[in-house]
Formats: sequence, structure tokens, C-alpha cells
Amino acid sequence: MRRSLLILTVFFAVGCLPGAEKPDLSGTWSVDLEKSNFGMMPPPTKLERRVSHQEPAFAVSTVQVGSRGERTTDVKCTTDNKECDIQVMGNPAKMTAKWDGGALVVTTKASIQGTDILQVEKWSLSEDGKTLTTESSLTLPQGENKSKLVFKKTN
Repeated sequence: MRRSLLILTVFFAVGCLPGAEKPDLSGTWSVDLEKSNFGMMPPPTKLERRVSHQEPAFAVSTVQVGSRGERTTDVKCTTDNKECDIQVMGNPAKMTAKWDGGALVVTTKASIQGTDILQVEKWSLSEDGKTLTTESSLTLPQGENKSKLVFKKTN
């Protein structure tokens, strides 16, 4: 009986930790190029995300400017691990998002010109709510690219 009570107490205490909460990711976020690591990919000259998050719904509009010009991507999904239909570079794709403690894990699967792509991102918000970090793994037939992007809140 004592052991069961101890286990329940520990389980309840861990569930109440601040890190176990689902943070509001809403805001406009600009990438900090100096603190970010794009892996094998060339860094853009600009990368900005506008996030609208009202649990469980979230929408992300991303503007990226680089050597190939400007590209805007808009996605809408939910954080309850339900599959969402999205577009990646004009191609149909599937996205899921789920909470892992205080981090949001976003998984995207796509096939572009017959090439299967898998991207898994882990979004973490700093305690002060001013920094959003995404750790990403992009798997292509040629191999895996890992990156870490650090975004600063601009509003």
C-alpha cells in the first residue's frame, strides 16, 4: 500500500512540474542565425515563423528567404497526434504533432518527385517565453540532416 501511494505521489508531482505544462507557442519568431545550426543545409538570409496556438489547434506561417528566393509555407494542425493533410513545396504531405512533456514533437511525411522525406522537429520554449528552439532531423535517401534553430520572439 505504501509503495502504491509513493508511486502515485511521484506520478502526480512530476505531472505538476512546470516543464510538464503545454506552453503557448503563439507569436512571431525570427531565427537567430548566429545561435542556429542548419547542418548540411545552407542558412537562409531570413527565416520567420508566425505561430497561432490555441490548444489543441495551431497554425504556422513560415517565410524563408535564401539563394532560391522567398518561400512561404502555411500549415494547420492539432497537437493531439491526429494526422493533418498539409502541402510541402506544392506536394501533399501528412503531419502529426504531440506533446512530450513541455515540448511539441512535429512529424512530417512527404513524397516529393518520388523521394520520401521524413522530418521530426522538437519545439521547446524557454522559461521566459522569449526563445523557441527547434531540434530537427530530416531524413532523405541520401542520409540524415540534423539542425538546431533558435528563434527569438519579435512580438
